[in-house]
Amino acid sequence: MERIHTLKKDEILKQQFDYYGLSHLIADVKFSVTHGQNINEQMNKFDSAVQRKVKGIFFGLNIQEKLEFIEEISFGPHKLKIELLTKFESETEKSILNLLCIGAKLKDKDNVVERFQPAKITISYEGKMDAAYTFLNRQLKPTYHMRHWGLKRNSKEIGHFLFADCLKMLTKTISKNTLIQFSENQEDYIRYKIADYYSQRSITMNMTILPEDDRFAGMVKQEIYKNKLPFIGCESSLVDNYYSYEDFSLQKNEGIPHILCTKQGKEIIIPRFIRSMAIARHKTERLLEEQSTYAKAFQNKKHVSVKVKSVMENNDFLTHYGKVELDNEVDLTRFNTLELEFNVLKNKIYIPIANDYSFRIRKLGQHRAAGLHYAFYRATIIDIEHPSSYIHELGHQIDSTMDRNSMLSEGLDFLRVIELYEKLTEERVSLLPKEHPFIEVWTGTTKYNREYYSQPTEIFARAYELYIFKCLQIESSFLKENYDSPVYPSDKTFLKIIESYFNDLFVDFVPAIKPIEETSHNNTAEETELSTLKVKKYDYTNSEQIYLF
Repeated sequence: MERIHTLKKDEILKQQFDYYGLSHLIADVKFSVTHGQNINEQMNKFDSAVQRKVKGIFFGLNIQEKLEFIEEISFGPHKLKIELLTKFESETEKSILNLLCIGAKLKDKDNVVERFQPAKITISYEGKMDAAYTFLNRQLKPTYHMRHWGLKRNSKEIGHFLFADCLKMLTKTISKNTLIQFSENQEDYIRYKIADYYSQRSITMNMTILPEDDRFAGMVKQEIYKNKLPFIGCESSLVDNYYSYEDFSLQKNEGIPHILCTKQGKEIIIPRFIRSMAIARHKTERLLEEQSTYAKAFQNKKHVSVKVKSVMENNDFLTHYGKVELDNEVDLTRFNTLELEFNVLKNKIYIPIANDYSFRIRKLGQHRAAGLHYAFYRATIIDIEHPSSYIHELGHQIDSTMDRNSMLSEGLDFLRVIELYEKLTEERVSLLPKEHPFIEVWTGTTKYNREYYSQPTEIFARAYELYIFKCLQIESSFLKENYDSPVYPSDKTFLKIIESYFNDLFVDFVPAIKPIEETSHNNTAEETELSTLKVKKYDYTNSEQIYLF
């Protein structure tokens, strides 16, 4: 179990950003992008948010703290070096200070040096170097930024000088360096996306589509096969040099990855960059929710009847969970039927034996959820009125625990599922009538909106449900009765992809007994009871409350 060292949101957020290869400098930069915005619009949103954050911090620092801040953000190829200016005695120095005051729209010029901290800023980037003048404690007007200015009375003699708005330079340095740092951690993703481009082009054109360079083409094909992407290999072929070997191998030019020097490269990195920040924030919120006093659905109940306690200590769910907890209002007869269903189910699908996990049936009304999964507290919980949420929550459990190092939903082999899921759900929602109530939820700002349904872990759980229901054609009280919602796409291609993914994932799973329909006529009495059991789906719902899980 991961040790919690702090409950301070900022620190947890920084830890999550580090995990995703994002600089902790931008961990508390808040912004959101609108669906459909292009990469320039997305980066403009990010840059504006960075500038707001820097403005709220930088001007309040003392001079030593400012210098330390500038040094910290200069960790990449974009670097800033500051030379403080304290004396303005010569004609040139006085002219520079005068021009700075004009650029900063200063009417009161008393104690300018002490109040606004003039400085010479050296900017290193892409093998170039510029020296500009700025105030460390005052913004310059937009027309001054990275422009040369001089005074009419002496510009012919002493020339013009380059000026820079300090806040804009800080923002640009943070933006460029964090994006470059992130790119350097995306080698596998970049190669996958380039391979996926040639895969999709091949399928669309129904012919072999590869780069002209044989070496690069061979690498692309290898990546396509490694990721099990579809591809047309035939005599009919076409050369496509949309991407280059420099992109694929993440080569650098003056410290900057080549992938960031082209539009097509930015189209790979920037959406991934923006989305990774959103995912890191979402996971932080979820972790804090688990720690909060409000989300205590995992806690032990203090008062449990003797009869219920007896069932909790002796039931068939304990074959796969270390602890089972039931609400006092659980109908024990119906729970026994669920046990029988669980015994049938665990012999058809992979359910991990998780002795460190608890399985709980609770009232979750205050959470407005039919089920919950707490990875940190190792708890899978279903609402007393919604046993049909179990497979969804089991999907979350498998996602969180099957790979000790990371979540399955964040692996490259699941990326194809995510991308197709998002495409199909967008299409399905777009076909709904404008007055459909789900449209308001999908486009709204409540928890269960487009952003929520696009979280990799949510896509994983829903894809898992579809795999069990549509691909394996299993019916159970642990599954919904139908999957007609727009967030459960049933496109044949999508079902084939998720079937292939989960089949590979569970390739080592061997049913404990043969499927019921394959059992011999020599069944034991117990097997006969199971094989003839017609699973009945009880309606546990006694309210009209809508649950969006």
